[in-house]
Amino acid sequence: MNLCCEAASVSGKTLSGRAPGEHAALARWDDLDGLEVLTGDFRRHAFLPHWHDTYMLATVERGGVRLRHEAGLAEIVPGSTVLLNPGDVHDAVGISEAERWHYRVFFLPRTILNLVSERERLAFRHAVSSEASLWRRLIALHRTLEEQGTLLERSTALTGLIESLAPEVSGAALETGEISPSVALDRVRQYLEAHWMDAVPLEDLGAVAGLSRFHLLRSFRRQYGLAPHAFQLQLRVQRAKQMLFEGAAAKDTAVECGFFDQAHLTRTMRRYAGVTPARVAAISSKP
Repeated sequence: MNLCCEAASVSGKTLSGRAPGEHAALARWDDLDGLEVLTGDFRRHAFLPHWHDTYMLATVERGGVRLRHEAGLAEIVPGSTVLLNPGDVHDAVGISEAERWHYRVFFLPRTILNLVSERERLAFRHAVSSEASLWRRLIALHRTLEEQGTLLERSTALTGLIESLAPEVSGAALETGEISPSVALDRVRQYLEAHWMDAVPLEDLGAVAGLSRFHLLRSFRRQYGLAPHAFQLQLRVQRAKQMLFEGAAAKDTAVECGFFDQAHLTRTMRRYAGVTPARVAAISSKP
């Protein structure tokens, strides 16, 4: 994967490589089948023409990007997404030099896209999508990864993205079906209760239930009112509260309850319990 950070002439403009305050990072998630994510906050940066050996989804949270590809010229703004197939040559530059653009790019290995179909060769139908649900799920996945969510949380966000992506792929066909029998979902719930602090892949839960990950997510949410990752996080929060009430330090509680770090515990406690670990400890220590 070659992303050029040198000066470039794009769409008739010659731009310097970086403006003060610009930054970018590229990360690969091995536990998500090698998903790569580029996060860039740019103003004058420009990408030289290049290609990737993966499928590419590109969007912005703010600002706008002009992206030239083999089928034409596309302008990306919040709510729209560019979808490129492996080998598609493209470049990218901000629409306005006066405005920063918060660029979010996802590189999907073929194994991830093959989840929507068993066909050997898949391709996006169009290079640009204005489907709002796809954009929202892209941003949701990016934020989940940025916040160091649990493996199950990350897997769920990726699966939601794939589900929104399916209509954009030629030959895609996701499983649909009736709600699964309660006994199958109960097995999943019991599995989560037994593995509440483990990194649980969504595929494992599908195997426990005998369902595809897509069918499992829909069925579990209808049965219990929560997605599996949220159910597991609540189990962790319950255990964390118990430890904090018993006087455990927040940093130790985070480790013992399967959180990434103390900051992750604090964010999750605030979301699910309405208080930070320090506040729980302060209240529990009063006579």
